[in-house]
Amino acid sequence: MFCKKSTVLVVFIFFIYALGVIFGPDSAFDAVNAARAADIVFCTDFDSGGGVSVDSKKDNHFDLILEDEQGYSPLGYMHFKLTGAKGEEVSFAFINLADSRMPSSHKLLYSKSPLNKIDYVRMEETVGDGFTLKIESDTVFIANYYPYPYEKTIMQVFQHKDNKYVTVEKIGTSHENRPMYAMQISDPDVDDENKEDIVILARQHPGETVGSFHMDGVIDYVLEIFQNSSKALENDYRFHFLPHANPDGIHNGYHRYCSRGYDLNRRWKSDSPVEIVNLKNYLINNVPSAFRGVDLHASTNRNFPSVLHSDGETQAEKALVESISGHIKSLNGIRSSTTSVRSRGFFFNELGGFMVSTEKYLYSQDFDPDYLREQGKSFIKDMINL
Repeated sequence: MFCKKSTVLVVFIFFIYALGVIFGPDSAFDAVNAARAADIVFCTDFDSGGGVSVDSKKDNHFDLILEDEQGYSPLGYMHFKLTGAKGEEVSFAFINLADSRMPSSHKLLYSKSPLNKIDYVRMEETVGDGFTLKIESDTVFIANYYPYPYEKTIMQVFQHKDNKYVTVEKIGTSHENRPMYAMQISDPDVDDENKEDIVILARQHPGETVGSFHMDGVIDYVLEIFQNSSKALENDYRFHFLPHANPDGIHNGYHRYCSRGYDLNRRWKSDSPVEIVNLKNYLINNVPSAFRGVDLHASTNRNFPSVLHSDGETQAEKALVESISGHIKSLNGIRSSTTSVRSRGFFFNELGGFMVSTEKYLYSQDFDPDYLREQGKSFIKDMINL
């Protein structure tokens, strides 16, 4: 990741104007425009930035390369920012678009506000053979689907820490020393021995940001249930939220791997990396009565199943899987698998609970964060029969 900016711009512009006196105003005008273009800064060195670099730049045009620093292919997540381009029309082209899974008909997202606002809107042009954006602010963020930075996942749990039904616990740190947290929501007036445990896990694959928006919806709905006496639960549950399974990958803008180059959802039978150790230790120590779980994912593969789930399902669990699959819409199909290297295998084999892994097509343009939150709410409603 990098940011580039000329540190001698003022001197350069003064020099250009001097040339204009000698060679004429048209030359000076063209040179000043070139200097302004040179001051546009492309950057991925920020929380959740990555997946793309500059191949070449000429005036206000950028040729971009889609790439993942951990070498994941096919290429997925992409998020960068531009500064110094206010009032400029900037054009872009991906020179290796055909090597990725991004459809040429896809429209990117851009935002003019801080990252924690997540108010990205669609561009009018498709990526196609190139696209143009009129920059109206000092900084603009551009992404191929809705970002959800690491610091936002921290806010996701700590904004509720003073709620009587909420407990926030640090469960360890990542390889690059970023904190990992778990949030529990349950009724403190009910003995824990009488509760069934439901686990909600997100961002093992950091670029699959849909999971964080789904989790937003689940958290809001579960809190609404506990705080609204008219919405009594059929059983007593304790909900466990693990919002940032891969903190380094989220912060560094990777699509699938952690900072050590592992796919975390293939490491649940291993004693490394540290992120998996933290997650497993928390579950072993805090989930004595595993009931159901959901591991929130997304896919760049349009033909991928909408739900993957544990083996040995009851009739109620079969109905649950069918219902959740019906909510997802952008993908179709159901697959059963209890392989122990994945989270749902660990949850089933080691804890005795039934887990589903949800997917969502990332290049579907029919959703926004509010839609995804409502979708997450529908998942948990199915799980607790509300």
